[in-house]
Amino acid sequence: MTKTNYMKTKGLFLSALMMGAVLAGCSSNNDVMNNEENKGAAKGDSYIAVNIVNPGVGSRAADDAVGTDKENDVKSALFVFFNDNGGFVQAESVDVSEFSWNDGGEGPASKVSNAVIVLSKPTTYPSKVVALLNTGLTVADVDKKSLSDIQGISGDYIDTNNGFAMSNSAYLQDGNNMVATPLTDANIQSSEDLAKQNPVTITVERVLAKVSIEENESLSVTGKDVKLDGANITMEPEIVGYQIVQTNPKSYLLKNIDGINATWNWNDDANFRSYWANSWVPQAYTFYSYKEVVEGSTNLAYCHENTSGAETATTLLVAAKIKAEGKDAETIIKYKGMYYTEKGLNTYINSQLSECYYTVDAYTDEQGQTVTKSNDWSNYLKVQASSEEDAKPWAVEIVLDGQLPTTATADEVAAAQAIINGLDKGMQWTDGDAYFYVPIKHNVAGQDLEGVVRNHFYQLSVNSISGLGTPVYDPSEKIEFFEKPTDEEYYIAAKIQILKWNMVSQDVALE
Repeated sequence: MTKTNYMKTKGLFLSALMMGAVLAGCSSNNDVMNNEENKGAAKGDSYIAVNIVNPGVGSRAADDAVGTDKENDVKSALFVFFNDNGGFVQAESVDVSEFSWNDGGEGPASKVSNAVIVLSKPTTYPSKVVALLNTGLTVADVDKKSLSDIQGISGDYIDTNNGFAMSNSAYLQDGNNMVATPLTDANIQSSEDLAKQNPVTITVERVLAKVSIEENESLSVTGKDVKLDGANITMEPEIVGYQIVQTNPKSYLLKNIDGINATWNWNDDANFRSYWANSWVPQAYTFYSYKEVVEGSTNLAYCHENTSGAETATTLLVAAKIKAEGKDAETIIKYKGMYYTEKGLNTYINSQLSECYYTVDAYTDEQGQTVTKSNDWSNYLKVQASSEEDAKPWAVEIVLDGQLPTTATADEVAAAQAIINGLDKGMQWTDGDAYFYVPIKHNVAGQDLEGVVRNHFYQLSVNSISGLGTPVYDPSEKIEFFEKPTDEEYYIAAKIQILKWNMVSQDVALE
């Protein structure tokens, strides 16, 4: 189409189907316009009626699977048309400010209206179309870009103030990647009325995934019986925050299903959608510190697609405080299989130095004896992060803190240092801080895969929590280490339910 040709938007049909809807079929790319009888190529304007629907399929799971008004709102719409080889034909941004709503009556769509896009005296006819909603892209952004170019676009779509980004649903049909919707002879007509009788249906889905977290009303909390400073006591975890971590910072604008060859039923071409994807591969995923999890705790989050595998799976991070029998949380250090408070560990380590005397300024004790030697090192000990290479984030060591007694001889300090150097490493829960983690699983078609896929709603219900979790030494440090201490057993059980996240029926007319 030449630059003098243009596309006038007469109106847009926008309708979202409820759960259980079955969408109209789309014909293959070979059915593109080849017959001049139905076209107005040499006679005048040609018309294309467009229906946009969300490909929600399956049972009616829950009302909130339909989505909120904000999740369903369409604030901008961009259509990109291509030829049969995926070459660029035309792009048109439509004005959504004049959206109108009409009752749909009976049937799966709750609201219906007619919509037509006008191709003015085209010399080149498109054979496929992509709809981009709420993406922030303009006609200039996609001008001259092929379908392959569009498929390569990625972005951060977490900011939803301008609507949730949506694009064509992708699926396989007869071995072909159906990322763009085919246009047939019947879709391109010489009159508006005929076009309305033969609309093209574009199935779209949100680029983001949705995750909710809730604690089961009968949440089971199981502590651990330990000796703390030598006394028998039960320590329990108390949940203080939730966050979705190890998230992907971007998504492909169009769903990428190239080369997927899974054995499970991931493709659902009968309903114009698929249940797996290739996610965008970042240099680094997004993590949070313990402090950030607590301060920004959320029970509802949106995240980008991430199917990168178990080691980098998007994960539910649960921040907890370890408390001893209802007391306020305090720093706990596990050393040689025993649990200590900071004061308790200091006392224990000091006892290991009972044979290490150092010179002091002479003074008279309570019994009237002159004292010139002491073996009390308690004021010169401290616990710090382990200096060993590749030490675990929770590992700590006991050291002389550098503020040594000024009267101590070098040999006396060396003797104490030799004993301290031979001490075991410990692990520390600073202020009782701990975390639990659960990779989010994409349980579809009986497959228990670790990953999140766009336009799916992952509902996580935390049913039980037990043990002391993974210790947090520095609450301001990013938690990028999902591992349980080998000698600490803990469990957290979460039931994950996935819902097909559907758009509420929304019909609009663009004038």
